[in-house]
Parts: sequence; C-alpha cells; structure tokens
Amino acid sequence: MLELRPINKTPEHNYPPFKNGRFLEEYFYDYYQTLNDDIKKNYIYIDIFWLNLHMLNRFDITKIEEYVNIKCLLAKQQNKKAFTICQWDDNIQINKPDNLIVFSIGTSIDIPLPLIVEDIDNKLEQVEEIPFDDKKYLCSFVGTYTHNCRQIMYNKLSNKNDKWYMNVRQNWDIIINPNLIIDFVEKTKYSKFGLAPRGYGPSSFRFFEIIQMNVIPIYIHDGDNALPFKEEIDYSLFSLTYHIDDIDNIEKDLLNISDTKYNIMLDNLKKIKHRFNMKDTCDYIMRKLI
Repeated sequence: MLELRPINKTPEHNYPPFKNGRFLEEYFYDYYQTLNDDIKKNYIYIDIFWLNLHMLNRFDITKIEEYVNIKCLLAKQQNKKAFTICQWDDNIQINKPDNLIVFSIGTSIDIPLPLIVEDIDNKLEQVEEIPFDDKKYLCSFVGTYTHNCRQIMYNKLSNKNDKWYMNVRQNWDIIINPNLIIDFVEKTKYSKFGLAPRGYGPSSFRFFEIIQMNVIPIYIHDGDNALPFKEEIDYSLFSLTYHIDDIDNIEKDLLNISDTKYNIMLDNLKKIKHRFNMKDTCDYIMRKLI
C-alpha cells in the first residue's frame, strides 16, 4: 500500500530553524478535514506529503504518478477539480496531468504560495522592533550561496560601506549554527531593509521571515518571480522587487526612500503581513479553487 502522508520526526524535519510545528502540506491536510462536506464535494484533494516523502527517501515516482493519474481521471469523470499542495523544492517531479492544479510552496507551478512553516511560538513576530532612527544598517543579508543570484548579489553589494551587512556561508547545510540564527535576527531587526534573494528554488524563506520582523524585504529573482497572491496583493506598497540584472539600482533606490515613505511602507506591511500565515494561506487556496 502506498503511504502518502508519512510523518517525519528526523532532525531535518525542523528546517528552517524557526519552524516549530507543521509544514504547510501537513497544516493544509488538517485544515481540509475541518471543511464542510458541501465544500469538499467539488474537489479531489490529492493529499500527498511530497516534502516528507522526499526527506525520508520514500518517493517512488512510478507509484506516485500512477496514483495521481487515477485521481485526476476520476476528477474528470466526476467533473471535479483535482489539486495538491507541494512544498518540495523541485515540485511534484512527475508528469503532471493536464487537470491537476498544483499549489506550489516556494516555486511557481501552477499557483505559488508563500514559503512558510508553522511556528506555534511566533518567535519572529516577537522580535523587538527597532525605531527607524536607531537602525544601524541600511540593508543586510545572512544566508548561504544556494543560487548564483546570491553570489552576484554579494559581489555587487557586500563592499558598499558599513551600512551594508552580509554574512554568507559557502555550503548549505540543513543544520544551522545557532550563532548564525542569532546573527540573522540581530542584524535584520537593526536593518531598514532585508535582502531576500531567491535560493535553490525561486522563492526564499527570508522574504517572509523578514516581514514577520517588521522589516521591509527586498526580493531578488532571475526571471521566475514566485511571490504569491500577486492578483490580490500590491507588493510595491510594502516591499521592493528586483531582477538580478537590475541589482545595481538597489543602493540608489534605497537612499531615495525618505523616512516618511519608509514609514508608509512599514505601515502597509503591518496591514498585510497576516496574509503570509498558515491559516490565511489555506483560505486563499480554497478561494482559488472556487
């Protein structure tokens, strides 16, 4: 029998470091069970924990593809919508049936979702908010070279001046040094802007972690813009987005943002930040399915 929803209790299950709870695939499964049957009757939810299967090395692509095809054929026969939630970096990795809707966490196939995890303690939400005039850094980034965008960003921006802080490690590891975690929190909260370049996938945990700390995020992509909810949210009101080819414009743009404009952006961020939590993301999924 194909096990679709294995529970992962390995240490790696706690990545990223602020995770304290469920991945979104797991959270949505529990959320979906609470919905009224009158709502669920219109859908076939392919309730696979893609991320856990990969992390536990139990991903049998042949069996998974066969199972998904059967479910999608049934959806066609019953005139229902078939969908799944996937948080794996490389997405579902099967030949996608034409009637399967993939809500992609961290990638952009078909409908992108925020790259978030559950933290029942809301640690980043509780980080001290530093007044604008007391912030030491114009911009900062703490992370790993998981994509060439990050290398380019570092080469272009790391040597600006002491108002730019970067701490970048060469090799990614699922186990994060506690000192690196502390450095990320301390430097981000004292920064006016936080850099969130794409990582291995086109999105970044950083973008949403920075928002939780009430700091203006800067998303850097290479053409595959995986920000979620774009049809509902105007990101220009509370963040900045750059293609990697335009990275030379960042410093000038930041210096041209007045204190007044910054505070307006911050107010807008605080009004919208709740959209990037687990419950609101699940509500969005159901809105998109209607």
